[in-house]
Amino acid sequence: MNSKMSEVKFYDTIEDFLLKFAVIIARSNGKWVICKHKERDSFEIPGGHREEGESILETAKRELQEETGALEYKIKPLCVYSVTGQTRVNATGEETFGLLCIAEIYRFSDKLDSEIEKVFLMDKLPTEWTYPLIQPKLIEEYERRGLSAWQREAIYTRRSIRKFKKVPIEQFVLEQILDAGRAAPSAKNRQPWKYLVYSGEAKEELLAKMQEGIANEEIMPRLPLSANGIPDAKNTRQVMECAPIIIIVLNTNGKSPFTQLNVDERFTEMNDLLSIGASIENMLLKAEELNVGTLWIGNTCFAYQELIEYIGMDAELVGAVALGYKAENPLMRPRKHIDDIVSII
Repeated sequence: MNSKMSEVKFYDTIEDFLLKFAVIIARSNGKWVICKHKERDSFEIPGGHREEGESILETAKRELQEETGALEYKIKPLCVYSVTGQTRVNATGEETFGLLCIAEIYRFSDKLDSEIEKVFLMDKLPTEWTYPLIQPKLIEEYERRGLSAWQREAIYTRRSIRKFKKVPIEQFVLEQILDAGRAAPSAKNRQPWKYLVYSGEAKEELLAKMQEGIANEEIMPRLPLSANGIPDAKNTRQVMECAPIIIIVLNTNGKSPFTQLNVDERFTEMNDLLSIGASIENMLLKAEELNVGTLWIGNTCFAYQELIEYIGMDAELVGAVALGYKAENPLMRPRKHIDDIVSII
C-alpha cells in the first residue's frame, strides 16, 4: 500500500477509543530524532499501534522507548491527527485517528530492541520519508503548535472557567492531571491528599447532596457569618453540573472543621492544607497545559456535612475541582502590584 491519496487532518480532541496510533515528534539537544527501519531505506518518526489494555499515552511512551532507545525524556500530547487513505497500516483507507505527541530526549540506550535499525540526530529534516504525504504534515503541525506547547507559561495563562463544552475528557488526559497533583511537595512527605473523581450519574448524585446541603444551610445555618456567600454557592453548583468531571479533594489526615483542635493539631492541619493547595495548583497548571479548563471550588463548605456523609470517608473535605474543555476564554482578573505584596528586608 502507498500513501498517494492520504489526507491528514488535525483535531484538539476526540473520543479515546478512536485513538489507534501514537506518533512522537522527538528532539534531543536541539536536533531531530529520526528513525530508520531495518527493511526500508526511508526515514520515520517514532510511533506505532496501540496495544490492547494500553492508554494511548502508554503507547506513546512505549513506542518512543522501543524505537529510539529513550531512557530519560519528557513527553506530552500535542493534538489528535487523522489519516484518510490507504497506507501500509490502513488497508481500508477509512479515516483513522492517532495521538501526536512531542518529546525531548535527554539520554539514550546503547542498543535498540525493535525493528528500527538506527536512530539519527539530525540538524535538518530528511526528504526521503516512509510516508511522504503524512509525516511532513505532522512536522508542520508540530512547528505550528509545538513551540507554544513547550514554552507556554500556564502560570499566567490559567483562568477560572465556568463554561464548559459538552465533550468528555479522555482518560489519558485525566490521568496526567491527577498525576500532576500526586507529584506535589508535602509537609514531612505526608501526601495527605485523596482525589475522588465523579462523572455521569455519580456526579449527579454528588451535586444533589450539595444542593440539599445548601438548602439546609439557608434554614439552619452552620456558617452564619458567611450567609452572603450562599448565592455564589448556588451558582457554583450550577457550574459543576456543566463540567464533565468533578474531583473532590480530601485531607486524609484532617478532621471536620466543626471539630475543636489543639495547637499541635492546628499546625499539622495548616501544613497539610498548604500541601494540598500545592497539589491542587499542580493539577490546575497541568490541565491548562492540556487545554482543559478548571475551576477551583471552595463552596463545598456550605454543604460540608451532607457531602462528607455521602462520600462516606473519615477525612476532611477540602474542596473540589471542576474539569472540562473550555467554552469561554475570560481575561485575567486584576492582581495586586508586586510592590504591594513584597517587602525586601
